[in-house]
Amino acid sequence: MADISDYDPGEAPSVRVLYDGTPVARHGHACDGCPMDRGIASGVRYSKVVSLVDGEFEVLRHCIGGTCWDEHMAETPRSEPVVYGPDELPF
Repeated sequence: MADISDYDPGEAPSVRVLYDGTPVARHGHACDGCPMDRGIASGVRYSKVVSLVDGEFEVLRHCIGGTCWDEHMAETPRSEPVVYGPDELPF
């Protein structure tokens, strides 16, 4: 049986969330990770998360309450289901 002191969790990043809220934009921002390259207009509430990841600041801004996310999800095509033949195994 292995000793618990021999356990090595690996290189997990050190993450500390400094701010997580939904402010109102004073000026326009880009919506991070938006595949439609949409933006966040001034005067609109958005999600903002400020973190310290391995000693580096990371700021993520995402739109909430519609527009970008809803339109992206509506435009995402569904993949065709996989059809297996009688002699094929699905694993």
